[in-house]
Amino acid sequence: MAMRPDQLASGLLEAAPDAIVGVSADGVIVIVNAQAERLFGYPRNELLGERLEMLVPESAREIHPHHRLGYVADPSPRPMGGGMELSGRRRDGTDFPAEISLSAIETGEGIVISAAVRDVTDRKRAEEKFRGVLEAATDAIVGVNAHGVIVLVNAQAERLFGYPRDELLDQRLETLVPESAQLRQQDYRDGYVADEKPQPMGAGMELSGRRRDGTDFPAEISMSAIQTEDGIVVAAAIRDVSERSRAEEKLRGVLEAATDAIVGVNAAGVIVLVNAQAERLFGYPRDELLDQRLETLVPESALLRQQDYRDGYVAGERPQPMGAGMELAGRRRDGTDFPAEISMSAIQTEEGIVVAAAIRDVSERKNIEQQLREKNAELEKVARAKDTFLASMSHELRTPLNAILGFTGTLLMQLPGPLNVEQMRQLRTVEHSGKHLLAIINDLLDLAKIESGAVELVLERVDCTDVVESVTSSLRPLAIDKGLEFKVSLPDRFVFVQSDTRALGQILINLVSNAIKFTDAGYVHVSLDVGPDGDAPTIAVSDSGPGIAADQMDRIFNAFERAGVVAARGKEGTGLGLYISHKLAELVGAEVTVDTSFGVGSTFSVVLSSAP
Repeated sequence: MAMRPDQLASGLLEAAPDAIVGVSADGVIVIVNAQAERLFGYPRNELLGERLEMLVPESAREIHPHHRLGYVADPSPRPMGGGMELSGRRRDGTDFPAEISLSAIETGEGIVISAAVRDVTDRKRAEEKFRGVLEAATDAIVGVNAHGVIVLVNAQAERLFGYPRDELLDQRLETLVPESAQLRQQDYRDGYVADEKPQPMGAGMELSGRRRDGTDFPAEISMSAIQTEDGIVVAAAIRDVSERSRAEEKLRGVLEAATDAIVGVNAAGVIVLVNAQAERLFGYPRDELLDQRLETLVPESALLRQQDYRDGYVAGERPQPMGAGMELAGRRRDGTDFPAEISMSAIQTEEGIVVAAAIRDVSERKNIEQQLREKNAELEKVARAKDTFLASMSHELRTPLNAILGFTGTLLMQLPGPLNVEQMRQLRTVEHSGKHLLAIINDLLDLAKIESGAVELVLERVDCTDVVESVTSSLRPLAIDKGLEFKVSLPDRFVFVQSDTRALGQILINLVSNAIKFTDAGYVHVSLDVGPDGDAPTIAVSDSGPGIAADQMDRIFNAFERAGVVAARGKEGTGLGLYISHKLAELVGAEVTVDTSFGVGSTFSVVLSSAP
């Protein structure tokens, strides 16, 4: 059986999700559905025939009849109180925020105004919470609808742009955009509405905002979509990046002023930063390098190693030279490679870590280093030839010289027969000159051995007392012949060290010989002392000779150097004695020191290693 129209209307009324209240033109309630009973807390019979104002808070009762009469004059379906906060009152006296839609029904008794009433308490709470989040946001938030009209503004946006909220709401978004960027901004918004995914706006482009006072500022903008009952609202989070832009500009200035090429790459190895020096070094214009792989600038042979360096550095993030001790290279646009020195440091950016590499072309330095290596090889070759020559000539000269000295000694002993006074004098001159020449040859031979590293040492347990006695006994006659007081002081016990007997004896011979040679009057004193704990024995050779001037002190241990006063007095010598003593001391772990007073005398000391 077909349902009557009045039954169908009644069924639809009861099935409606909203509370439905119908009132006559004079404000009397004539229709109520079950949802209205539940919403307002009244049974239906207590509502029917009553005035509608019983469901309206007292604060709105006076104005409510005027709204109703206005609607009766133009009864088209529409939401009630657009832009106003509407409320209902329940039977228990509590108020609730309401959303009300009106429509007119023509009946036999006249117009009935049907009001669909919805309790929007939960939505208001959510909106309040949303507003709290918006107001607490650190960025300025501006929401626009699909038509570009501003429908949402937070306090940060008021401060950033300098407008009060009521001056921004319902205005076009272009109010906040410089004229030069308005068309681009509109394209961004339209493109975003089509793709509704949260994203930065105009990535890689310079964005700007305009304040109320007409000043522009650089901006970073991120967008997200909010679905509302009025459609999609695009919320833009806007940040003034003036300070960051200044810092970036300063960084760019530093980068451009750098003497090295700077190339910055992200963790994926893509070039994101290039300075002018890098353009000049690699031969690429900047726009051809940006967004390219770093491998563009690296020879094929070094690609794998370079990637390992970069990955390892990103994990460590400490400034360091790249590939220390390894040969690094770069490749120019023309395909030529060059040796490079690379240092890396990490820059933390909002997009992640950027590894900045400072690259220096070391071609010239490598060329100089190669030339130095070649020169050093030549010098080493010359030095070896010199040492070989000295050693060879020393041996060749000593053999006939020893024969001359031997025959001279035989003649002086008058074994072949008697000699007159003049012959004896001349033979002594020959003997003296021969011994001097032999001393020079021996010094040159020792020098050659030391310079070539051919000195053969036998480290053993050496009795220092025995060495001192042996040397002083052989040289004592020279001191006595010159009329010098020659004194030797030894401890009352044995003193042993780990050393080479011949080297230690040679050091002591050189020092005592020098003291006797350069002291014309007075004394030569040789002493062996042991420290209080029995370690670091010291052999000291003191004299009352001319001493050494302060300006000569830094030269006395150099080869072929002789103190000025000694040279001026015409004393024989090669200037090798102290040099050889110093070098031999180093070889056996000892040290030669000097304490001198010009015009008074000197003390040369051999500080030995600890006794074994």
